[in-house]
Amino acid sequence: MKVLAVLVSLVSLVDCQNFTSPLRKSFDFNCPANHTIKRMTTFIKQKDTGIKIWCKFEKSTLKCALTDYMGHYVNPLNFTCPRGEVWSGMKSDYIDKLNKRKFKFYCCEVKNSKYFNCYNTPYQDSKEVKLKEGQVIERTRWYYETKNITKRHFRVCEVSQRHTNLNRLST
Repeated sequence: MKVLAVLVSLVSLVDCQNFTSPLRKSFDFNCPANHTIKRMTTFIKQKDTGIKIWCKFEKSTLKCALTDYMGHYVNPLNFTCPRGEVWSGMKSDYIDKLNKRKFKFYCCEVKNSKYFNCYNTPYQDSKEVKLKEGQVIERTRWYYETKNITKRHFRVCEVSQRHTNLNRLST
């Protein structure tokens, strides 16, 4: 019986690290503590853009903060986390009359982090970004090409954590 309880707990832990936005409704999702976005896909259904987010473990994330609104319904979205912070979730309000959304983003500090080997994905409507181990999303830009096509690109960086040994004393 204990094994079953442990398995149920593990399954619920894994489930809480994935999210699918409701269509034509507002939502608010942030990856759990010490997690960042691992993969994100978008899809268009019922005149709305749905979003699926998978989270991954990222040790040493500190406090997370929500940005102001960006991409106000019909305007292009241009978002970058503050230096040294990584994207970990989003909040979106939906206006039915416009069939559009506006967004806020969660950015989390990563203790002693440093970005390197950053690159921009091409603008695309393929709707998916997958990150390798040690990569994070630093920035995203979305614009509406037509009523039903949204082009996106992401700035992906590798993140390393500088470790300091507090037990060593200089002599």
